[in-house]
Amino acid sequence: MRGRSLLTVLLVLFLFGSGLLGLAWLRTGEALTPPAVPRTGSAPLARPPAPELIAPPAQGPPQVVERPSGVHRLLCLSAVDRSPLAGVSLYQETEAVAGPSAQDGVLEVPGSAPSPQLWIWAPGWGPARLPGSGPLPAEVVLEPATAGIQLRVTSTDPAARITRTRLIPLGTPLQEGQPWAPRLSTDGALSARGSLLPAGSYHLYVWVVGAQRAPRALPRQEIELEPGRTLTVELTADAQREGDQDG
Repeated sequence: MRGRSLLTVLLVLFLFGSGLLGLAWLRTGEALTPPAVPRTGSAPLARPPAPELIAPPAQGPPQVVERPSGVHRLLCLSAVDRSPLAGVSLYQETEAVAGPSAQDGVLEVPGSAPSPQLWIWAPGWGPARLPGSGPLPAEVVLEPATAGIQLRVTSTDPAARITRTRLIPLGTPLQEGQPWAPRLSTDGALSARGSLLPAGSYHLYVWVVGAQRAPRALPRQEIELEPGRTLTVELTADAQREGDQDG
């Protein structure tokens, strides 16, 4: 009886161990089996979604920053035949700040910001004022200064003489010390003359001094100078009329 019982127990243990061993073998086989390849015509494998593209933040139009050009090339021309002018300078108020222009008439102006007191001038030519705002022009035309004036003053006083004269152009701002300001030079006690003057309208002031008297102004004269001509102006210093003006 004991032998049969022992044999029964061993048989049960053998069957139980065989079952465990078969189960372990099945799991190992599943792990070693490669993944199945889909057949032709079957649904493709699902792909991961593409990453979302994030657009860069919107930017406005580029900001344009105006900067000075450094040097502005200004062409100086003659009003007679538009030929280039050499020797032309740029003045700010009374001081030359650029120039003179070369033989090709080009005047190099530093910077591009205009000033309300910029002038173009050369001896023998009338001045030209540049615009006080906006960009500088590409060219400037100068009128020739070919007019002249001859002044004569008469007086019964042998000691009388001219002490001062002023010639002020009408409609053109003039500042003391500007090199193109029209001037008369005395060529005698009671005579004076001026040359190389721009044509146009002027006010003429004359001061005279005599024996034992302080200088006094003669009546102001309004004159017109014409190109290529010399105007003769004759005044008297004997009679002091009402309305005489001090300069």
